[in-house]
Amino acid sequence: MASLEEIRDERIKKLNALKRAGIDPYPVSTTIGFSLEEAGLQFNAIVKKKKAIVLGGRIKAIRGQGAIIFFDIFDGAGFIQGLIKKGELDDKLHTLFGETVDIGDFIEIKGKLFVTKRKEKTLLVSDWKMLAKSLRPLPDKWHGLQDVEERFRRRYLDTLMSSEVKERFIMRSKIITTLRGILDKHGYLEVETLMLQPHAGGRADDVHPGGPGDRRRRHEDVHRPARRPLPRRDPHGPRPRDPRSLA
Repeated sequence: MASLEEIRDERIKKLNALKRAGIDPYPVSTTIGFSLEEAGLQFNAIVKKKKAIVLGGRIKAIRGQGAIIFFDIFDGAGFIQGLIKKGELDDKLHTLFGETVDIGDFIEIKGKLFVTKRKEKTLLVSDWKMLAKSLRPLPDKWHGLQDVEERFRRRYLDTLMSSEVKERFIMRSKIITTLRGILDKHGYLEVETLMLQPHAGGRADDVHPGGPGDRRRRHEDVHRPARRPLPRRDPHGPRPRDPRSLA
């Protein structure tokens, strides 16, 4: 099995091949006309018009090689299958797709929609364009990210590979948006505070060196207590301890 560095080196070669062919692997614009979700919902109407449309997304799977290549793209909201078929597009573009495109790349595809014999909604590609060449591979399709710490550090990959995790983040975002709307309606003001601060500003047990709220910059070894909200004090209960008394 090739190492991550070997895979990256191979993809850089493909990146350079695109440049030599006069193709910008990271263009600043695109002509995408529909999201994949919209294309799926309006599929029958688009097919009846018999007009080419432009879609875009990230390649999640590639099947076949040579004259016929099937692939799946995903744009965050929907999937669709694409078909690269010899004779349906320029020979140069057909060859370049097979030689330079990998799973994880973002591409733009143009063509007409149709349904395969297996009832799969598909776009027959007449032109394609690289939107962003990926230099690192995606995690394994079936196993995803197994290391828990790696999942927390690389949430962008975790949400990409796991629909369950993605839905959880969508739900979290909706909850926060709703709460903000309620608080805004009642006149509350949202204020940003420092994430890491030089002085203790939270609960005493959290800001004590070595405690749950302790953060140290790896290279500078500087103590930076993480911000934590102070608990609401019971007017009839004991006063919270002063964090400075723990020094």
